[in-house]
Amino acid sequence: MSHRSLVLRVSALAALLTGFAVACQAIIGLERPTGEPGVERAEASTDAGAPPVDTCPHVRIPKEPQQDDDPATELPPFWLAVRRVAFAPKPDAGGRYYGFDLDHSCTCFDPDGGVTAFDGGEACRSKFAIVTVCDGIGGVDNAAAKMLEPYSSYDLDTLSGLDGLINDGRLGILLWVSKYNGRANDRSVTVGFVSSPGLFSTEGCSGPRDIDAGLDPDGGPLPHPPLWDGCDSWAAPQAEVIAGGGSVAPRRVADGYVVDGVLVVPGGQTTAPLAVGAGIIEMSAPHLVGTLAPRPDNRGYTLKGTIAGRAPVVSALRSLVNIKLSGVPLCQVPGAYTQFRDSICRNLDVPLQPRLDFTGVDCDGLTLASQVEAESVRVEESTAPPRPVPTDCDALLPQTQTLEQLCGR
Repeated sequence: MSHRSLVLRVSALAALLTGFAVACQAIIGLERPTGEPGVERAEASTDAGAPPVDTCPHVRIPKEPQQDDDPATELPPFWLAVRRVAFAPKPDAGGRYYGFDLDHSCTCFDPDGGVTAFDGGEACRSKFAIVTVCDGIGGVDNAAAKMLEPYSSYDLDTLSGLDGLINDGRLGILLWVSKYNGRANDRSVTVGFVSSPGLFSTEGCSGPRDIDAGLDPDGGPLPHPPLWDGCDSWAAPQAEVIAGGGSVAPRRVADGYVVDGVLVVPGGQTTAPLAVGAGIIEMSAPHLVGTLAPRPDNRGYTLKGTIAGRAPVVSALRSLVNIKLSGVPLCQVPGAYTQFRDSICRNLDVPLQPRLDFTGVDCDGLTLASQVEAESVRVEESTAPPRPVPTDCDALLPQTQTLEQLCGR
């Protein structure tokens, strides 16, 4: 494809975003399929004498188990590395996307004679929106999926190159699980999050592997592909972990639990790395819901589920506009950067900090979600810094820009 053809093709797609915010008055459903782990649905009361209840079918994370299967047992802490990530909108036949109700409100929901939390209002003031930024069915907050819908005919997950970077050992997202009893129900576990610069060590299950990782120009080891056999040894930056006594633990952690074999992190005040677009961004108040299962070879665990949260606008924009089509970043395609920027600004739907929900502040966060699959790995402390999002578009994104300067209001 010629560069001119690429420009015309992508510019036409980018133009779809101009009128996209107006079309958001009738948002498609973003509800998770019935029966999927982590979904709790409210039902209206049929008792005419009962007070009205919230009739919105909130898509919530699973509740904490009522009892702990083995409160006296704690397995040694273990690490998992994300193996696959899917952030692009891939609706099912009913147009439903993955995600959760992060702000406990069904924005734009019409209770049809009943009631709903906050009267279906917004969690914050959308000062750059053309119309109200509505939630999906069940109050699902995933504004990024809504924003990327005009690009859904493209395989954005492949074009972003994230899975390729992960499976080349050049970038990683690590999860740490501690205080787990190893059973289906555990009322209290601790989960940590670390972004990794890659896989450098050749150590495996039975000693050094026969891998010719090579050396970079500075003489250090180059990253190499993981084997996903439970023994890959990923690097964790010194700034993000605490090492000692032969173990490595993350500095940022969150409380969680396991219910019916599903690991749950219900938000909180920590942050977590999330792979979106062409890189990793720092997401606030992460919600993680994933099925945790032992590996068949007993080398740890696998996890498959969804992570969702709130992203800063500049980070989200940088990661998305660095997606390359035929080697050309979207930010270098005429009109694409402006359209992405305006669409993000118009779809900001939450405060970055959950404690500010419904306090009258301006929206400064974009809700998003990714589906992830992870495998048990080993982790060692490293002096290598995390790999940043690609920098092809940094000239358009000065770090000192305020939200008002970025969004042009």
